[in-house]
Amino acid sequence: MRSRAGRLCFPAIRRPDVLFAAAAAAIAAAAIAAVAAACCLIRPDGCTHHTMLFPFHLLHARHPPCTHHAHHAPHARRARPAFRPPPAFFRLTLAVAVALAFAPGVARAWQSRLVSTGTDGRLVFAADAHGNRIPDFSHAGYHGGGVPIPDVPAVARLAPAAGDNTARIQAALDEIAARPPGADGWRGALRLAPGVYEVRGTLRLAADGVVLAGAGMDAEPRQNTILRRTGASTAPVILAGGGAAGRPFAAEVRGTRSDIVTPRVAVGARSFEVADASGFRAGDAVLVVQPSTEAWIKSVNAGDTFPDRAAGRTAVWKPGELDIRYHRYVTAAGGGRLTLDAPVFDHLDRARSRGYVAKFDDAGTVRHVGVEDLFIDVETEGAASENHAADCIRFQQSENCWVRRVTARHFWHAGVQFGGGSTRATVESCRALDPRGVATGGRFYNFGTAGAQLVLFRDCLATGARHAFVCNGGSLDSGIVFLACVSEGALASSEGHRRWSQGVLFDNFIARRPDTRIVLGLYNRGRYGTAHGWGLAHSVAWRCAAGGGRICVQRPPHAQNYAIGCRGDVSGEGPFKAPRGHIEGTDRAGLEPVSLYLAQLGERLPRRRRRLNGPRNGLPSTAIDRNRPQSTAVDRSRLQST
Repeated sequence: MRSRAGRLCFPAIRRPDVLFAAAAAAIAAAAIAAVAAACCLIRPDGCTHHTMLFPFHLLHARHPPCTHHAHHAPHARRARPAFRPPPAFFRLTLAVAVALAFAPGVARAWQSRLVSTGTDGRLVFAADAHGNRIPDFSHAGYHGGGVPIPDVPAVARLAPAAGDNTARIQAALDEIAARPPGADGWRGALRLAPGVYEVRGTLRLAADGVVLAGAGMDAEPRQNTILRRTGASTAPVILAGGGAAGRPFAAEVRGTRSDIVTPRVAVGARSFEVADASGFRAGDAVLVVQPSTEAWIKSVNAGDTFPDRAAGRTAVWKPGELDIRYHRYVTAAGGGRLTLDAPVFDHLDRARSRGYVAKFDDAGTVRHVGVEDLFIDVETEGAASENHAADCIRFQQSENCWVRRVTARHFWHAGVQFGGGSTRATVESCRALDPRGVATGGRFYNFGTAGAQLVLFRDCLATGARHAFVCNGGSLDSGIVFLACVSEGALASSEGHRRWSQGVLFDNFIARRPDTRIVLGLYNRGRYGTAHGWGLAHSVAWRCAAGGGRICVQRPPHAQNYAIGCRGDVSGEGPFKAPRGHIEGTDRAGLEPVSLYLAQLGERLPRRRRRLNGPRNGLPSTAIDRNRPQSTAVDRSRLQST
């Protein structure tokens, strides 16, 4: 392939595993070719001692004797024709040699024409004629990606007690919250011993530096911590973060606005000119805002909410309701230019909307909160009952937080949701299983966001969902990554749900046994819901597997969506007509890099690349032990073959 400079580049040469595979294939092919050549050199008298690599003379019943060696004399009484392999043997030999020469990881390795490796070894992202390009998703995750989640020491411990444990656990959390933070900013963890804890209320984590930790995420109580939610309350089992008053990412510091004067800030950009940069300093928290003006709404065809002119629906996209807002930090300011810590995920075009930057008033934001090693089991009155917790874990107005190694079961809205102005978070190695309630709108969103940015969902399993992995915050959701996640038995698609979420990456997503036609949607939802229209823009399905369903990828106005290296039915045909998105390499094995997120992260943080990627590209497990539905069995080779 060629780099942007037009020079030939061979990314496989930089990989030792590929070089080893190539060498092994070449040696094997040469050996087979030698056998084939030797078969053609059998002496006319049938002797195989000096001309054959394989001792065919030992197979006396099929092959001729040697007439000039004494020990073959008993076999010389009946002359036989010399052995000559049939033509099919040579065809088979050639086929095997070619197959070995083109073994997986060697000749089958390929790169997208939009994401390739340049001569300097760095990724090159090509833009189309409209300036659309795949953005950098590597800033999703705890502390903006690439920062390991800490193991916070326990400063308090509890064992289960009979009856409702809500007050006991909350009191212990409040005691930790009252402690002064240490030099590292942490107050400490509350460690819950194995066993079953009845919880009738909501556990609140509302202070910086507090972690709620158990002993394990499985249903067996002797070695795991089980929070058993009882009662009819629909409130979350665990609610973490601030008060989340008002619209997410909307609290500006009065008098700090400065217009963006760059005519068009392209998707993926981190730097642009402003009218006055003098009021900003490196480290400032800012909001980058593109108002949803009438001109912008008209430019996206009002979201294509009624492409089929359906009667009886009046909800439309309105000016002021879909402002695009990015929470960012300034990394450099001067000369009329600001540089940010993470990119924008849409074009900021002054011809459609005059954007601006303002300092962000982050009062009330809660940081460094973790929830880990728990099984949250919600008791219900039946499969269709909704007299129980809507959410197992909900984060709001939070930053640099995480959930890991948690199982959530029998909620009716969400297992784990980040929303209400949350940013830079990780959900890792979690399961959201079998929601119970009425399978209709507003329900069964097992993992998702709703007004959150730069969130990483990694190695998570959802079963029985409607929308298993979903962005439901409209234009306020962006920079979300679903890495190596599995949806099993879904009733509807994983997707951007409504109203112009941007910059969402489904990386090695797998659908299994879906009960729906579309399993992954980067598309127009038209008149669905409250006139959802375009659910996603500038979003990517990278090396995903449809599992018998369809991956639908369509192109929004002034934007693009992508499906690269996916497997199964990948199409631009959705519930509403729209132009086909960029679809490339369907059912073609060997896409490099294996994970777009990990490749971008490793490139941005090269010193951490080995630790971040680990063995076999660092892709997490997605293997499901069907005999143990509450298990997350690890098979780190699984994604190499999907």
